[in-house]
Amino acid sequence: MLALMLCSLTGTLFVYQGQEIGMTNVPADWPIDEYQDIEALNYYRALEARPGTTDAEKRYAMESINLLGRDNARIPMQWDDAPHAGFTDADGAKPWMRVHDLYPEINVAKQEREPDSVLHFWRALLRLRKHHRDLLIHGAFAVHDDADPHTFVFSKTHGDRTAVVALNFTAEDRPVTLPAVKGLRGEVGQL
Repeated sequence: MLALMLCSLTGTLFVYQGQEIGMTNVPADWPIDEYQDIEALNYYRALEARPGTTDAEKRYAMESINLLGRDNARIPMQWDDAPHAGFTDADGAKPWMRVHDLYPEINVAKQEREPDSVLHFWRALLRLRKHHRDLLIHGAFAVHDDADPHTFVFSKTHGDRTAVVALNFTAEDRPVTLPAVKGLRGEVGQL
């Protein structure tokens, strides 16, 4: 859903390494020793060194590091289910930080074989964005039906063409009001 939103909005698109296969953040149960982000390490070590620091404060710090830490975008890319997630196959070599525990399930090679994978969805979105760049990258943006905080309906217009994007951020059907657009066509769930 967020990929569709990002690819439909104006401006430069940034895709972080692993985002295109749905890699997840560093697991919450990883200890601080698994992190490489010097800012996170310095923060945590300063907290540990402070007299009177409670276990609750340490847990909160780890939750914050896990949520906001830069290592989430630096974890090795998961290419396949081989050792080190295929990031390196050189004898004796290993990545700079631990590979995510989910690499056997979430990796490029597996998603290449699955037509409904996150990777194939991203590729379809990027093709759509490239094909309709006048609308999706440069089109004029307008929000519609903003009464429901669980939906996001907007249009992009360029010349005589308009694209309407209606996103539902819940698991339930939600009614939306689409703008009046001449020749509007499409169906629910269609790219």
